[in-house]
Amino acid sequence: MFSFSLALAGLSHLDAKRYGRAALLLGLSATQNPLLVLLAGVPVVAAGGSGVEAGRARRGGAAVALVPYAFYFVTFGKPSLITADYTNPANIGLGRTASLLFDLTRGCCVCAGALLAAFAGRWV
Repeated sequence: MFSFSLALAGLSHLDAKRYGRAALLLGLSATQNPLLVLLAGVPVVAAGGSGVEAGRARRGGAAVALVPYAFYFVTFGKPSLITADYTNPANIGLGRTASLLFDLTRGCCVCAGALLAAFAGRWV
């Protein structure tokens, strides 16, 4: 919820062409959700190459968005713990795929059955 709220506020500032604020808010949202680091670069590119807003966008958004990567690199020697450990092809297998479907806590088939049962009264 934190990253979504900051991303929404950042996009609102981006729409109003306040690139420095947009970059700062999108950079903060990227600290919790690593994929948003790509979105944090949009105000930097949109601000252009010169001017006060472009400087604010570069300093604010880029610096804040890269803080988690710098911390992980200094502390653990890797820029991201997720990509180093959880993107291994050895993690792919029939057992893990089956757990996505049939696990009792998060499985798709279990949850789909509960949703169908919840909405069955509305359709009949």
